[in-house]
Amino acid sequence: MYLGSGLCCVGALAGLSAQNTSRLGNALGMMGVAGGIAATIGALKPSPELLSQMSLAMATGGTLGLTIAKRIEITDLPQLVAAFHSLVGLAAVLTCIAEYMIEFPHLETHPAAGVLKTVAYLGTYIGGVTFSGSLVAYGKLQGWSC
Repeated sequence: MYLGSGLCCVGALAGLSAQNTSRLGNALGMMGVAGGIAATIGALKPSPELLSQMSLAMATGGTLGLTIAKRIEITDLPQLVAAFHSLVGLAAVLTCIAEYMIEFPHLETHPAAGVLKTVAYLGTYIGGVTFSGSLVAYGKLQGWSC
């Protein structure tokens, strides 16, 4: 399922590169993300309580994103993409920090502790650069001087 989802997302990028294939690219992207979410939920086998929390978080994020997207003018789309992309960087930073905090007690005995620390550092660094760079891009696109 993950392989199919990944291929759909790659196909979405290819489809979105041309206007005449953009509908197909959009559909492939939605199928890829939906498949990835379904595969992850299936692999995690969350409790009903956790599943309801996950559903509430996804519904809140979707509602917020849709509300923002409906209010934005088409000429402000690059700023919207930059602002949303900054959230991707922030999510990467927070995910890496949380993973490090979870694994910290086991790092002295873990055979791959060096790899875990390196991945946590790189993920935090790259996510931080993405977050701050996207905010700078947003500001420049918005016409704010730095």
